[in-house]
Amino acid sequence: MKFLIQGYKSKSQQILSHIVFWLLYISVYSLIVSIPVELTFWDLLKRTLYFLPVDIIITYILIYALLPLLFKKKYLFFSLFFIVLAVITPITNQIINYYIYLPIYHPEYLEKYTFWQFNYFYFTISSLSIALFAAAIKLLKQWVKEQQHRNFLQNQNLQSELALLKNQINPHFIFNTLNNIDSLIAIEPSKASESIMRLSDIMRYVLYEATADFVPLEKEINYLKNFISLHALRLSPGFFEFNSKPVRKDLLIAPMLFIPLVENAIKHGDKKVKHPGIKMYLEADDHRLCFEVRNFLSDIRINKDNAGGIGMINLRRRLDLLYPDKHTLETIIVDNKEYKVRLCIH
Repeated sequence: MKFLIQGYKSKSQQILSHIVFWLLYISVYSLIVSIPVELTFWDLLKRTLYFLPVDIIITYILIYALLPLLFKKKYLFFSLFFIVLAVITPITNQIINYYIYLPIYHPEYLEKYTFWQFNYFYFTISSLSIALFAAAIKLLKQWVKEQQHRNFLQNQNLQSELALLKNQINPHFIFNTLNNIDSLIAIEPSKASESIMRLSDIMRYVLYEATADFVPLEKEINYLKNFISLHALRLSPGFFEFNSKPVRKDLLIAPMLFIPLVENAIKHGDKKVKHPGIKMYLEADDHRLCFEVRNFLSDIRINKDNAGGIGMINLRRRLDLLYPDKHTLETIIVDNKEYKVRLCIH
């Protein structure tokens, strides 16, 4: 029972458990039904096999086609398809009953009843009851999985937050920014004032807003733009190019996922190339969000599998925790000159 709830270790274990499930089902059903009637257990078992394919098909349609709609909160589609399933089920059972079962065991009934004279309720419940039972097991497994994942996230929450803040609030970045602002005060006071406001926005976002599990994508983009603007004080404004498509304001994302990619590009990218030296592109729709960063490789080549150090390691860990099986993080070296990293969340 433990592996039924926690998941199968192999495909063969899954297939074997399904076979055992159906054998138990027809055995228990035949045993219960045979008690008040004159037929033996083996006679009922044999007769049950005629309708078993319908039960199996209906069950797997429900748990593998309809339940995913429920998990994705597509309640309208789930309801419509379930109604269709409830209509098709008794009709399919009647086709087997009228054209196969009755001619073999009760041919005399064919002269008394037409095709449409049958017990709709019985033929519906007989198949949907086992399908709903299997669906209940599937829902229980999903609930246990979500509970385990939620508990794991809670246990890792404090450690992850501390690691996140350590890696994202880079003291060198703050000190360099303050030095650059200090240099601007005498020659461009308005620009220095603007930079101070941007640094203030960054600190406020990191210390207060980014502690939430999810933030509006619009705020994350604003934080990224402030971050780029302050780095541009040292590397020149034209060094960065950031393009994005219009995004929904209500779209939520885990905070500070993009910055490690940009920091990685600044750290390892060639600063002497023709501007722009770092290109960023963001696109998002109802189904996925993608953020891409490109930079030119410096003379010191980087390993694309280990680039970025602890910042990238922390990012991959956060993605595994927050978006399990719902993200991709790809790194590509183009023509041995350009380094590209692309993060997509589905």
